Amino acid sequence: MRSMGATEISESTKKTFLKKVIENDFGDLLQFEDLPNNNKVFVLSKNFSNAQLAREIVTLSQQFDNRADTM
Repeated sequence: MRSMGATEISESTKKTFLKKVIENDFGDLLQFEDLPNNNKVFVLSKNFSNAQLAREIVTLSQQFDNRADTM
């Protein structure tokens, strides 16, 4: 973009460009989600089941709770 004369590139343009590059490289292996109240893109592996995702969330939540209890 800069080589074509752009002096400033917005954050949304950078994110869109990066998303397109990742989509082109990984094709159907990834799923992109826009989550409510979050300005970031959430990327999931299509090989990752809902059950695996739920287990990870519970595990991380428990670790977070344990850390909060020790502070």
